[in-house]
Amino acid sequence: MYENAPCLVGRGIALLDTPRIAWHNKTVMPKVIIHVLPKPTILDAQGRTVQNALHSLGFGGVENVRIGRSIELNLPESFTAETATQAVATMCDKLLANPVTEDYRIEVAA
Repeated sequence: MYENAPCLVGRGIALLDTPRIAWHNKTVMPKVIIHVLPKPTILDAQGRTVQNALHSLGFGGVENVRIGRSIELNLPESFTAETATQAVATMCDKLLANPVTEDYRIEVAA
């Protein structure tokens, strides 16, 4: 009933993770996954804490732990992989990632 209805997650808006089925005779929408991580030059205190905890648990070889987030969204079927990437990059630059402190990587799944 509420497939792909927006729901609040933290400060942003995400889409409910439901099966991708036809909705009102529309075809399946392209899925985009955005991976956001702190820039390498930014101190990642959360990553450092997890790394230290892993070391104390006996996983001494673990290094360079970075903690980030993933954002999944669906775009209208009219988007191609190229236009989806361009549109999502604009979304990231304007809202989804802080360009001063974070890097992002975009995956477009057909």
